[in-house]
Amino acid sequence: MPEGEGFESRDDYDQLVATARSFLASRPWCRGIKRIWFVRGFKYLSVFYCEIEHTPAQPPDVWVIVGDVPPAYMPTKACGNGVEAVLGYVGALSEVIENFNDGKTLEGCIPILSAESFEPLELNEALVKMLGARINAITTGFLSLYKDEVRAAGFDLATTTPVEGSA
Repeated sequence: MPEGEGFESRDDYDQLVATARSFLASRPWCRGIKRIWFVRGFKYLSVFYCEIEHTPAQPPDVWVIVGDVPPAYMPTKACGNGVEAVLGYVGALSEVIENFNDGKTLEGCIPILSAESFEPLELNEALVKMLGARINAITTGFLSLYKDEVRAAGFDLATTTPVEGSA
């Protein structure tokens, strides 16, 4: 278990590693898992760098985000580090919320998956409100711990406003 990180117990950490492994194993483009590294986080949001045995259409490595959020992967080509992966995740979730609220199609958006089954969830107003609350918690909590990296990635947390409907 990483020292100094926000885990209450070894079990919390082990559960997140197991969830990241299970999530990857559930994806059709992942033929196997070579290595998983914890990058940063705590029991409610953790980022892992993962090397995988992959299909030709998928790169050999991805970021995996798990915790008290819908699990997802972010491409390493677009996200150079764990903070950038979380910023990409927040942006992807924000796009889902915006499209849902505007009545637009969700085609091309990140799928919102169950943390237990990794199957897509049916979006509704309550789920969208929960996603907005998670975005706000990630932005004001997790990302605020890494202000220099956020700034280096071209973002300014001071101008980030809460997602509409999440208060």
